[in-house]
Amino acid sequence: LRLQAAEQRSRLCIGGAEVMELLGCGPGSTVGAALRFLSERVNEDPSCNEPARLRRLLEAWSRREGA
Repeated sequence: LRLQAAEQRSRLCIGGAEVMELLGCGPGSTVGAALRFLSERVNEDPSCNEPARLRRLLEAWSRREGA
């Protein structure tokens, strides 16, 4: 199960470094949660796997989560 999640995250068109930059945080559980959220969205709708859309999703997630 962990391997499957890692494979899904590796297919995202943005990675952990960009998530950290966008959220203004360092490595940690927040980045993992954000990547899981983005992976779930891409699994639901693969067409959203483009940088601008993922950034918008991440910004909305960050406001909801208080990240």
